[in-house]
Amino acid sequence: MVRSAGSKGLVDLVALKPSEVLLVQCKSNTLTKEERTRLLELKQRLGYRVMIALRKDRKVVLNELT
Repeated sequence: MVRSAGSKGLVDLVALKPSEVLLVQCKSNTLTKEERTRLLELKQRLGYRVMIALRKDRKVVLNELT
């Protein structure tokens, strides 16, 4: 796993295992329209799964960007 906390980049985590790559954007609130568009473009270009990790009610909720 590669971590880039507090980054200004598109993703904060890259999780790798044989035959699968997950790109994770960690947010304390919702994505902006621009962030969502850029992440969808990255997903389409690379073909990897993109996940959004949101903090809600002191828990982390993971959702796949579709």
